Amino acid sequence: MKNSIFSIFMIFLILFSYADLAFSDSPTGDINIINALNPSGRRGQAATVGFTLVNNATESRTVNFVSTILDGPGTATIAAPTINQVTIGANSQQAVTFNVNIPATATFGDYTATITANQANNNSNSATLAYTVSVTAGSGIQILDLQSRDLSALPVRTLQRDELNDQHSFKIKNNEITAVTVSFSVPTAQYTDNDGDIVDIRFTPVNPVVQPNGEVTVQVTFDVPPDQQLKRYSGVVTASTQGNQFSDTLDISFDVVEDVCSDGIVGDALKIDIEDPDNNDEFKPGDKVDIGARTMMEIMT
Repeated sequence: MKNSIFSIFMIFLILFSYADLAFSDSPTGDINIINALNPSGRRGQAATVGFTLVNNATESRTVNFVSTILDGPGTATIAAPTINQVTIGANSQQAVTFNVNIPATATFGDYTATITANQANNNSNSATLAYTVSVTAGSGIQILDLQSRDLSALPVRTLQRDELNDQHSFKIKNNEITAVTVSFSVPTAQYTDNDGDIVDIRFTPVNPVVQPNGEVTVQVTFDVPPDQQLKRYSGVVTASTQGNQFSDTLDISFDVVEDVCSDGIVGDALKIDIEDPDNNDEFKPGDKVDIGARTMMEIMT
């Protein structure tokens, strides 16, 4: 008798369970999230993450999303983002995007997290998807010419002995979102001759402060000693920020030549005479030509 009663109770329990499932308005497993977009972003900015929401049901679904905290290198983390609720039509797909706010002090590297999608009022109808946000340094600093074009070599061809204050200019661009202070490293040995004479290369300003996404013009000045050895000098100057986090290089190469005239060309008081051959003289290739030079002072005395 007891066994019969127990059997009847189990039959009713099973039938009740089937009836409950049969009348459920929320079938399990008809939503999915796929195709994670794994962006990169810079400190202090927002990285846009995306994915595709899939609804395999024959009716629309309202879906909620939750993301875990993003775990990065070591103990570094980024706060979990907020993802807005979405209502998706029956048997359809929909692109969903949201922003991850990267702290200005974030450690560089990859941060991973997981999104969970739940049908509203039915957490058993859910799906998960992993995603990654890479925190990068941007493009750092960049050396440009005065027309804001990338500059790899300073256009210096020759410098004369005993030449002072020969000046050229270029620009430093800061592609980051925080101000940077730049310093210059000159390979002095590359500009030193066998006797220890050094071509002095200096920058003004010495340590330019470049604002976020800004540019600063830098003047480079050369001073050449009077006894500098006549030859070609080549070196690579490095511009870098604090801690060498960002840097760029600039090739500076030139020939030191004899001091032809420290004052350059002055006036027109020099007369050149071609003495032999003279007017109407015949000459052929290979003949020597005698040339005399006189100043106007000599002509007048």
